[in-house]
Amino acid sequence: MNKKLHYFVAFFLLSTFSYSFSFEAPKTYEIQVLSSAGKMDGFVQIPKGGQYGTTSKERPTFEELGVNYVYYPEITFTTKWDKFSMSLHGKYETFKGKAHVKEDLISHNVFIPKDSSLRTKHKYAYYGWNLHYDVITTEKWKLTPAFGINVFDFSYEFSAVNKEGDAIANKDTRKFHAGIPTIGFKTNYQLMEKTKIIFSFMSNIPMKSVKQYLDMSLLVSYNLYQNNERELNLIGGIGYEKWKFRDSQKEMQNYMKHSIAPIYKVGLEYKF
Repeated sequence: MNKKLHYFVAFFLLSTFSYSFSFEAPKTYEIQVLSSAGKMDGFVQIPKGGQYGTTSKERPTFEELGVNYVYYPEITFTTKWDKFSMSLHGKYETFKGKAHVKEDLISHNVFIPKDSSLRTKHKYAYYGWNLHYDVITTEKWKLTPAFGINVFDFSYEFSAVNKEGDAIANKDTRKFHAGIPTIGFKTNYQLMEKTKIIFSFMSNIPMKSVKQYLDMSLLVSYNLYQNNERELNLIGGIGYEKWKFRDSQKEMQNYMKHSIAPIYKVGLEYKF
């Protein structure tokens, strides 16, 4: 899907949401909390000042840092009217790396020779505001397109000691933020009286630095308790995430790329 089509669909959805929105109080609220874990593969390339020679190309990789799996929380708060809803979503991916460097490495203009000890801390956090509208609603099936604005919060910190025991870097840090407009959909299918299947798909609208952001999941929801508008559901399933960021610095760019798959998810959803 090209950039113009992305923007056309986003404008159409936003117009529909705006037209349908009522300033009445929401009819229902929903809180969803998930614990997620998945196998991660990728790298983080961080230069200094965008200058050539201040970073190794597409390094360090998560494999050489000993980062195989990531564990992180997700939380979503939703307010819903009739067919229209708004949500706030947070996903907080943090992890640490530890390795003895097997070949010379340069990161953020710090030269780390072979056989040095390297420790890293990483944060990939996403905070989003999303608009949703039910375009198809039947007794068993519901289709809900969505448009959102997300903020990407990135942090990379490392410390290194050479093989003689001398400190090379101590908590050298690079931080920045980026905006991510997203578009996607969610579909629900009522499989049985207490069980439904939920598939969700969100992708970024192409921007200057955020080349790709893909977040999708297939979940099963099982109702544990229901009394009038109050409802408690157990949720579990699998997901997939793909991320590619590369800024516009001419010589060497801040360049991060990773995929997390499969992602195992489990949690609770409370409606009231």
